[in-house]
Amino acid sequence: MRRFILIGSLFSLLSTFAYVPVFAETTERMQAQKIDLAGRQRMLSQRLAKAACFIATFSDVEEHRQILLQTADLLKVSHDALKNGSSQEGFLPENNNAIREELDKLDSVLEMLDFGARLLGESAALPGLGVDLIAQYNLKALAQFERVVKIMEMEYASDQQVTNGQARVLNIAGRQRMLIQKAAKEFCLITYGVDVDQNRASLAKTVHTFDVAIEDLRSGNPRQGISAVPTLEIRNELSQIKVDWQSPRGVLLAVASGFQARTSDFEKIAKSNENLLRGANQVVQMLVEYYKDAATPQE
Repeated sequence: MRRFILIGSLFSLLSTFAYVPVFAETTERMQAQKIDLAGRQRMLSQRLAKAACFIATFSDVEEHRQILLQTADLLKVSHDALKNGSSQEGFLPENNNAIREELDKLDSVLEMLDFGARLLGESAALPGLGVDLIAQYNLKALAQFERVVKIMEMEYASDQQVTNGQARVLNIAGRQRMLIQKAAKEFCLITYGVDVDQNRASLAKTVHTFDVAIEDLRSGNPRQGISAVPTLEIRNELSQIKVDWQSPRGVLLAVASGFQARTSDFEKIAKSNENLLRGANQVVQMLVEYYKDAATPQE
């Protein structure tokens, strides 16, 4: 019963992005949703770390404490749904051995992230060990989530359950959500004084990767095997994201190049970060619905 209550609470509190879609479909028609969910886990690992750092720098502490705890809950519930299925959401247990093995590798890493989040959530006014644990394990989680998504791409495409091109576009669009969170995290860690030179270089790379991916999704990139998004409506959503991205992009690149962030910069990044995440998630959900409808047999 607590799990059902938790899911309902997360749905209302984390309106920035949709929870696992409710559906009862054949295995063949679940693949887009599973790639979406696994891709979202990448984003959540960085959202957790971003919230931890914003708490550590005393930036809207209570707001980010709520984000921290909600994200930790969602990471846990989503991981269980991917591995073991969920009757409420219509997920079957993962029966592909290659995917299952990669998901199993996340168990211990996610336990450490969850422990760090609970610790920091209880002592947000005195951040310390919780921040350090999340800083230590978030990139390990991200790397393994990337591995899961890539394995899903290969395994589902080989089973002809979702085309390779669709899986590729979903992966890249889903990755944009993660890059938005990762950029904010790196921006914060630079100011916090954690691996400053490394995070400056990483932040510049994150911004560049986001820039390139927007254009690849909007126009396609045959050399990289990336098709343009399938509808004008999705392309227009990407164009709006590109417009909204320009202001925080300037702040992020300035900090990456050595400028010291101001309080107003933290406010701008925090506000724009949530708006951009909503837009990027909308793109993914539009793609999921398009591919799901395309896979539906016509009567």
